[in-house]
Amino acid sequence: MNNKFQVENKSEAELSKRSFFREASALGAGMALFATSMSTEAQTTGSYTLVTLELKMKPGKAESFCTEILGPALPVTRRFDGFINLVVYIENGQDAIFIVEKWKTKEHYEKYLKFRMDAGLGEMLAPFITAPPAIRFFDPRPE
Repeated sequence: MNNKFQVENKSEAELSKRSFFREASALGAGMALFATSMSTEAQTTGSYTLVTLELKMKPGKAESFCTEILGPALPVTRRFDGFINLVVYIENGQDAIFIVEKWKTKEHYEKYLKFRMDAGLGEMLAPFITAPPAIRFFDPRPE
């Protein structure tokens, strides 16, 4: 009972000091987490290649291309050496597909593309596209 009384009668200054240290600790932890994420980001900047692939589709073929070709192909792509990430976009109101990929290096992507070409990618694309795919490579720019 005596302990309860002591806790209830802590001076305003002491409670204020505890509150300050509790908030400072939380802020310090947040700053440490922020600094860690910034250093991790700085370490990974430049450690991948961004690849964009633009496909001009025949009218009305974008959805069927995604279902018939991309659907079965993406699980294999995601397991390929050097693959990091991939997002597929269909342009609103247009017959175009834009794919944004991250690979460890341009060489990883080129090995993957050769694998796909050897497996008949060109023949699979022909019924769906109106022009050759436009492939571009980008490296992250350090801040």
